[in-house]
Amino acid sequence: MRRAVALALIGLAVVVWASTAAVARAAADDAVLASQSCGDGRQRPTRIVFACADVGLYVDHLRWSTWAGRVAVGRGIYHYNDCDPFCVSGHFHALSATIRLYTRRACPGRSHLYYQRATILRSDGRREKALIGCPI
Repeated sequence: MRRAVALALIGLAVVVWASTAAVARAAADDAVLASQSCGDGRQRPTRIVFACADVGLYVDHLRWSTWAGRVAVGRGIYHYNDCDPFCVSGHFHALSATIRLYTRRACPGRSHLYYQRATILRSDGRREKALIGCPI
């Protein structure tokens, strides 16, 4: 029993060490990326898709005023499907928006940090939260 507990603790320590090492390697490289169109990451992407399955929610024509710190800030055109009466026959709308990216994390198999979360402040005053996945 003690041996099983000891082995489990050693295994846990190895996992923690490996994930910490991956984040440290990624943090050592100053490039912070975001997935552009659900694909490979880029610095200062011109388009970010938040709904990769149907591209029903995205921001394009992005211009960044701040990048590579804890927070990135940019402006662009926010496109969304109203899904009325349902998404396949919904209509797209476009608004100008300010986008704020935050929560930098290492993605599996990638050497850079990636922004993982976004706040979108739409020109109609609404604020939305979104997730940005790791590149697929």
